Amino acid sequence: MTDEDLEDEISEIDEIFSDMFPDIDERRRAMQLLLTSVGIADSVCPDAWSASMFANGFRLNVARVEVLVILDRIVRMNLQTQLGAAPFTGPLFEEVYYASQPRPQCAFVSDIANFPVDAVVLSEKHAAFIRTAGTTKAGKAVAGSPFTKSHRPGLIAYAERLIAGDDDDDSIELWTTGEEEIPDDALVEGGRTAVLVNVYERNAVARQACIDHYGAKCAICDFDFADRYGPELAGFIHVHHVVPLHMLGEEHVVDPINDLRPVCPNCHAVIHSRNPEYPLAAVQALLRSRA
Repeated sequence: MTDEDLEDEISEIDEIFSDMFPDIDERRRAMQLLLTSVGIADSVCPDAWSASMFANGFRLNVARVEVLVILDRIVRMNLQTQLGAAPFTGPLFEEVYYASQPRPQCAFVSDIANFPVDAVVLSEKHAAFIRTAGTTKAGKAVAGSPFTKSHRPGLIAYAERLIAGDDDDDSIELWTTGEEEIPDDALVEGGRTAVLVNVYERNAVARQACIDHYGAKCAICDFDFADRYGPELAGFIHVHHVVPLHMLGEEHVVDPINDLRPVCPNCHAVIHSRNPEYPLAAVQALLRSRA
């Protein structure tokens, strides 16, 4: 696809979503849901996810499985959890079944206007659904998807561009965070600690496992402290959670490869310069727009 073709596709998608979501906050919410789910899918199985576009919405597939669908303003988010077990009860939850996906499964269904902004428990179970769909029984990434031919790169580019423009909105609450490390043996994170304000614990073992896998180079801009400042800074890097800890809530068993990414302090500050935070893909889009 040429740059001109991509821009034409983005313009077409903008027309569709502007009509579907006249409220810009609802449009951003839909695109944020898409990018967050894409970020998880891309970390698990980069060659097996696709985002398809329709006249009334979009669908995100991981391998053969639908994981997120928004059609006619209705969000359908698939979850790896038991329908009927608290808090997954009530009219907003429906039973689903994919033969390739282990049970239990269910879906959260809601109009975008009523979709909970801080859906902590939904985010955790949705991420679990994506990881299961994108991983083989042997624990390896799924290799492909029958839906890749319908993938619309312009949809992702549009979402990144829309979210990257959020910093012009004065209604976005800005916040910052640092890295708090808890040196224990279990890869469990998320326990709340009172330190002036509530922070979420970072596990040093998980952090090091992430760096061992990806290297001490920023996953967004490729910055390497050792290359710039010398060997004394070898291995220095921040580590970022793909799904924010504050969205996971209670203790969460972290997967250092799928849940974490090394990022430089500059990119980390940009990610956390607003609430909701920028997805990694959106920060990369900001850099590309300045290149």
